[in-house]
Amino acid sequence: GAGGRGPRSRDSPGSGPRPICGCCRGPGGQRPRHDVRTTVRFGHPATGSGIERSEFVGLRLPLQALGTCGWLRDPRFYAVLALGPTAWLLPEPALRIALWRLALLALAEEALFRGVLQQWLLRRVGFARRFGPLTLANLTASSCFALAHLLVQPPLWAAAVFFPSLIFGWLWDRHGRLLPCALVHFSYNLCFFYRF
Repeated sequence: GAGGRGPRSRDSPGSGPRPICGCCRGPGGQRPRHDVRTTVRFGHPATGSGIERSEFVGLRLPLQALGTCGWLRDPRFYAVLALGPTAWLLPEPALRIALWRLALLALAEEALFRGVLQQWLLRRVGFARRFGPLTLANLTASSCFALAHLLVQPPLWAAAVFFPSLIFGWLWDRHGRLLPCALVHFSYNLCFFYRF
């Protein structure tokens, strides 16, 4: 890496140019914000390249995963974010969950089901296969997400979370960042538990 930090990639020895993630170039294609070998995406969905195993344990990973990228300029992110108020069509829950808990749960669940499980599945043979806009990895991770909710919710409610989970997984496949997934997840939970 630059300044002698971090391991060199096995597939590009020497001091040549580092491969750059296309979604994170600055204006005019210059000034890249990160490269695909040190990003926490645990492997770029578009290029299939990823970080060295030794970098996986660094604190840079969860911190970089929260960083901004092209998703802030993606109109589709704002389109799915705007779907949050559709939760008002569902029966109002009998309990209220504190806002800080909703935020923490959204971040923790996205880190586990998207940042770990879905990205791990994307590296397995066949799981990058697409069914329209959805990968098999997304469908599988969302099924696990719904099954996990059976521990704390009735079966119908647990099954219902499968569908917003597909949106969170689609955002992960599209941007490979935890922050947009967690923000949309939090906004959906906020609209569900708090009726304004």
